[in-house]
Amino acid sequence: RRQPQMCKETDLDKNKTLSYEIVGTIEADPFAGKISNDSPLGKAVTNHKVGDEFFITTESGKELKLRLVDIN
Repeated sequence: RRQPQMCKETDLDKNKTLSYEIVGTIEADPFAGKISNDSPLGKAVTNHKVGDEFFITTESGKELKLRLVDIN
């Protein structure tokens, strides 16, 4: 079983830091800070490194500009 990844990102529009765990689809619970690796955010994190800024579109259609601050 793959170890969950802990991530921190900054929402650049709101200047707010988001912390969450990337987990498998079955374990996902956004209200508990567990984001699916198949979600738009989970997929984006796997394609970026710390310091990268990028946009994602949420499943509700909202566009977010984020910076990956930490991942381990």
